[in-house]
Amino acid sequence: MTLAVNRQLRQRWEWCLIISAVSFVSVMALVALKATHGADQGLLDLIRQLKTPWLTSFIEGVTHTGGPTGTFIEAGAIAVILFIKSQPWQGGIALATVLMGDGFYSLIKQIVKRPRPMHQILPTGGYSFPSGHTLGTTLVALLLWTLFVTQMHRGWLRWTVTVLLVLWVILIGFSRLYLQVHFPTDVLGGVLGALMLWSGIRLLGGNQPNAGV
Repeated sequence: MTLAVNRQLRQRWEWCLIISAVSFVSVMALVALKATHGADQGLLDLIRQLKTPWLTSFIEGVTHTGGPTGTFIEAGAIAVILFIKSQPWQGGIALATVLMGDGFYSLIKQIVKRPRPMHQILPTGGYSFPSGHTLGTTLVALLLWTLFVTQMHRGWLRWTVTVLLVLWVILIGFSRLYLQVHFPTDVLGGVLGALMLWSGIRLLGGNQPNAGV
């Protein structure tokens, strides 16, 4: 029974890796060919109409929780908790996962070299695709869900935290659009890139909730 379950889980992660990888490469190709620019800019123009002083202040605060510094601190906190629980190996993998994500999106940015949107509310340098904030936040959310949420015994608590994690990822993605520092396909690429990396990590590390990260 256990072998059958593990084999089934592995097949699911294999399919997740294939689908997310194909989707990511497809979006990256469309972005490189500038096939999505019109739709991307149209959505940014619509979002720019939502701009208000109080919302801008709120969004600027939120977006920092998904930045490189924020996600590294969050991964560090996860590692400390796992170390206290006598699971240092998993803690190391948590840190390595976030660092791997940073390296991955930095590499793709240099390959695609997509300029950022012109009307930035929060001036940001570098290239645009994919959104590093979205990719890093998605990875941290997946780490938290796999290591902690799946171990919660109360169903209502498990669902509540899951919804909060999903909302966090959505809010970070929206913040990058609201601040006009990314195009919608950058955010989509960030989510797909995180899913692709996570699927590969799960396939390499196994499928146990506490040991496979």
